[in-house]
Amino acid sequence: MRRESEAAWNHYNLAIVKTLPLYVALTVALTWPLAAGIARDVPGDLGDPLFTSWALAWDATHLGRGWWSANIFAPHPLALGYSEHFLPQALQAWPVYAATRNPILCYNLLFLSTFVLAAIGMYAFARELTGDDAAAFVAGLAFAFTPYRIASVPHLQVLSSAWMPFALLGFRRYFRTGRVAPLAGAAAAWVLQNLSCGYYLLFFSPIVLAFIAWELTRSNRWRDRRALVHVAIVCVVVAVATAPFLLPYIELRRLGFSPRSLAETRRFSADVYAYLTADPNLRFWGPIAQAWPHAEGVLFPGLTIAILAIVGAWRGDGKPEGLRCRNAERSRDPVAQAFRPAHGRWAALKGCATVI
Repeated sequence: MRRESEAAWNHYNLAIVKTLPLYVALTVALTWPLAAGIARDVPGDLGDPLFTSWALAWDATHLGRGWWSANIFAPHPLALGYSEHFLPQALQAWPVYAATRNPILCYNLLFLSTFVLAAIGMYAFARELTGDDAAAFVAGLAFAFTPYRIASVPHLQVLSSAWMPFALLGFRRYFRTGRVAPLAGAAAAWVLQNLSCGYYLLFFSPIVLAFIAWELTRSNRWRDRRALVHVAIVCVVVAVATAPFLLPYIELRRLGFSPRSLAETRRFSADVYAYLTADPNLRFWGPIAQAWPHAEGVLFPGLTIAILAIVGAWRGDGKPEGLRCRNAERSRDPVAQAFRPAHGRWAALKGCATVI
């Protein structure tokens, strides 16, 4: 049994090693010619990317006392809290900044990494669920290169969603194996996701709690005291690790830094039409999916993944047991069979996000 487990783990690691270059190549192709001017150009526009580059440089050189009182809007305190603090991203890029002192290079490397890490994270999570390399590969494509991410190209914090699948992967492995190490990884990924983007702190945390509840139900562990204690500890640790980074924003409110008005919030909020509105920069869907274009109103997810899911469900006769892939034989796995033919074809597509 141990040899079989080690063999499966080695195959898993080898699959990731083989898949990583494909995701890197797709990222470079999708964002070309950014890689050619990686030390001097910025993707998207000259607004948010340049501001974020400054924030990364500030973070890399001013950690410690006075970090929140950045050198903008002087003499107002806690100026870094006027936007995202970008601490996890800055820590990722710190070695590069220390060696080059080039915030543009750091920003671009982080920008490209959001696609690669998101793809690898979802690949690992989907493979944990299905046991199939091809299905996992397509899931990585769908998560990292989905069309609505193109609308967020200037917003590094919104692109920084890679920790989501890693968090879910850790919880899934914990409930499957009972090992504490995956649970610790899930907690770390959850904290990193919270600190990488304030939006995801609010949007993703309820998903994590719902996923934990689902896993407790699926594995029939609501009466397992050990599992409940472990999950409770993780939730407390994540809350304690996140809270200090929320306090400056709360203090800004106390000092009179006003939030956006309700009218402004409505104007920059997505609605149901956003799911039928694509970013105009998409070559295929851009001119077609334009239900109601307006600022921050682009959430078109693409059709390919939805179609594949429907095909997988149909080939499984709509029965839940037809969708359980982990221990199924590959020849009888309907979802994997639905995904597998697309593997080689999509890997060669330069504009994969325009199709997905």
